[in-house]
Amino acid sequence: MYFNFENTAIHYKENGKGKAVVLLHGFLESSDMWGTYAKELAKTFHVILIDLPGHGQSGFFSNSTTIDKMAEMVKALIDYLELSKVQMLGHSMGGYVSLSFAELYPEKLESFILFHSTAYADSDEVKAKRMLALEMLDKHPKLYIKMTLTRLFRPETIGNFEPEVDGLIECALKVSPPFGGYAEAVKAMKTRPDRIHILKYDIPKYFIAGKFDPVISAESSKMQIENIKNGSGVFLEQAGHMGYIEEKEIALKLITQFLNGDEV
Repeated sequence: MYFNFENTAIHYKENGKGKAVVLLHGFLESSDMWGTYAKELAKTFHVILIDLPGHGQSGFFSNSTTIDKMAEMVKALIDYLELSKVQMLGHSMGGYVSLSFAELYPEKLESFILFHSTAYADSDEVKAKRMLALEMLDKHPKLYIKMTLTRLFRPETIGNFEPEVDGLIECALKVSPPFGGYAEAVKAMKTRPDRIHILKYDIPKYFIAGKFDPVISAESSKMQIENIKNGSGVFLEQAGHMGYIEEKEIALKLITQFLNGDEV
């Protein structure tokens, strides 16, 4: 299904009945990443899956994409679906959108999970890497996509997930229009503000980190978990940045428990 936001077609799917849960994917991913999670959660929740701008089957906002605008788009869809309040699960970039949503529309958010994400803004070092990413996307987009997705896994165990890695790459290469939305997403991530103060909000929150995450250091995640108000966090002991694949069973269990309001 599609809805229109600022003359851009945004693709979304709905499954199940119950309390609403919005699932937000990460950079170079799509709503398809939530396959098993969406199926299981739909047994007890009303699951809304969104392709963020420039990803999956959604269009993108040329030269005007920001993380805040993505959050505004999510809010517009929630209003379109006439939902009063939602829980939110965001992987990586999807977590950045969740944090923006929490700041802009706290009254709409029942709780949220940051899954391999961070409330900190990009450091100067990371911003420099974003610039290199833009150059690679312009000159060698297919190579960049393959290299980036592969590097998100823990090197010691990536061999256990070859079909999943191949599927991610294949999906990422299918976007239409090709790759322009990825560049806009890189710019949006690079310019997003620090939102560490959101971790002090009263909204219930949960932090899932990877012990071997190459994108967000374990030290950074530990500091954020220790400073969470009305929430907690956990490390997936065998995961890099892709714990939803690398440690699927335990991640799904933890997510389900939190969304159900059970102690995690």
